[in-house]
Amino acid sequence: MELLTDSIQFVFNRNGVSTNKKVLISANDNFGNSTQIFDGNVPCRLELNPYYSSYTIKSDSLSSKIDIYSQPSLLQCYSERTSDSVFIVVENPRKIPFSYNIYRKNKNQSAGFTDSLNIKQKSFSKQNYFVSLRYLWEGKLGKKTTDSFNR
Repeated sequence: MELLTDSIQFVFNRNGVSTNKKVLISANDNFGNSTQIFDGNVPCRLELNPYYSSYTIKSDSLSSKIDIYSQPSLLQCYSERTSDSVFIVVENPRKIPFSYNIYRKNKNQSAGFTDSLNIKQKSFSKQNYFVSLRYLWEGKLGKKTTDSFNR
């Protein structure tokens, strides 16, 4: 199993060579629930789901598990401020859905739910901007905050 940017690649190797193999793949959450998400042959690639904390692949008497908690979400928020504009970009290669709030000083300016964000906005205010992101990764709530100061 290999965690890629926004998916997981499942492969069965025999003597170092990828081989077709019938498998069952289950996704596991943090409440102890297991959901079968694939019944078929590998190699295969499945979309990564941020609600699950691990994936298990089983075939015959073989079993393997990959824990998502050992992997970073890769979600990053960047902001920049000039004398007349504010720029906010969220890099999200795993395409994890997130909610965001953008504040100027302590007043909410914008909010939403998306998997990408790229804002370029004129602003002549001298007040600082703050961005708050909330998202699920490995079945747990994640949070990131960044700010933009005048240069």
